[in-house]
This record gives sequence, C-alpha cells and structure tokens, in this order.
Amino acid sequence: MNTLLDQLISELINVTKKYSENDDITVGIPQFTENNLKIQFHFADKNGLDITFNAIKSVENSL
Repeated sequence: MNTLLDQLISELINVTKKYSENDDITVGIPQFTENNLKIQFHFADKNGLDITFNAIKSVENSL
C-alpha cells in the first residue's frame, strides 16, 4: 500500500477509536482497486463499520 493510503487508514482508525470509545479495533481491506476501496472496521464487541470509496470519473456532456 502507498503512503497516502496508510495515512488515510491511520486517521480513520484514530477517529473511529475516538468516537466509538473502543480501542480494540481491527481493520481489513477486502477490496482495493483503482476505482474502488472498501475498508472494514471490526470492534471487539462484534459491531462493524464499512467504508467504501468510489472513483468518480468526469464525463463531458456533448450537445
């Protein structure tokens, strides 16, 4: 993984820990492509959080 992705995941973990008040969090990345990134957070109390990022390509409309 590249440095920016590592930084993103680190920041998301810190925010998730802060607001969930749960320090026992594991992270998985089941999908990582050029156009899609899915990050899963699993908490010790069996709850979970999925975050998906999709690339949006700009398309010019022709008249």
